[in-house]
Amino acid sequence: MNWKPILDQSEVDADSKPAMADIMETIEGVVREGGYAGFVDSLRAGEGRAGSPIGRSDINLIPSSRKAACARILVAVSKGAGKKAALSFPKIMQRVKTHLTDCTGITRAVVILCDTWDSESFMDDHFDELQAHHRKGVRFVFVMAGAPARVLAPVSVDFTRPR
Repeated sequence: MNWKPILDQSEVDADSKPAMADIMETIEGVVREGGYAGFVDSLRAGEGRAGSPIGRSDINLIPSSRKAACARILVAVSKGAGKKAALSFPKIMQRVKTHLTDCTGITRAVVILCDTWDSESFMDDHFDELQAHHRKGVRFVFVMAGAPARVLAPVSVDFTRPR
């Protein structure tokens, strides 16, 4: 997939776009090879530099067992929707919001990968806080594993409009 138009639409700043495109191409390749579940499993196993198959040391990653200095780009990966699972979308989104508060002014671009999407829950539980970060210049790219789970597709979220 050509991620440039998606990054352009998300208004990711020019300094972050090359790294974001590289990250998305890397993730897409890993998912195409081993599926989304395999990608998530490799993250949990801590493979590669930066503790992930993404292979970058200049990003923050959720989940990660390491506490790293704030970086310009955050990649967050969830699996499942149940509220109790450690990698569930609600738990990962809470960690994203905490990270953005802790790294205000540093993290400028966020990639959120998921395998489930509940628009109503997203609007109720996450939209307002993420919209506030968007007003402060943070840009988001939401990506969902499709069917089959070796395909990634962007999810449109418009933070420029009131709810």
